[in-house]
Amino acid sequence: MSESKSERFQRIAKKRVSKAGRALRLVGNLGNKALYESTEKERKVILKYLDDAYKQMKKDLESKKQIEVEDFDFD
Repeated sequence: MSESKSERFQRIAKKRVSKAGRALRLVGNLGNKALYESTEKERKVILKYLDDAYKQMKKDLESKKQIEVEDFDFD
C-alpha cells in the first residue's frame, strides 16, 4: 500500500522533531558547570549558531525553498 505525502510527512516529522528535541537537551547539558568549563564567547557562538539554524528551519517550514546551513564550528 502506498503512503500518502501527508502520512510520510507525519511519520518523518515525528522522528526528526523528537531527535531534534533530544539533541537540544544534550546541548543544554553543556551548561552543567560541574562537568564542563566554557567561556561566555563559546556559549554565545553556540547560541548564535542554534538561533540561526532555528530561523532557517522556520523559514523552510513556511516556504517551499530550502537553503543549506553550514556545519557548526567555533571558527
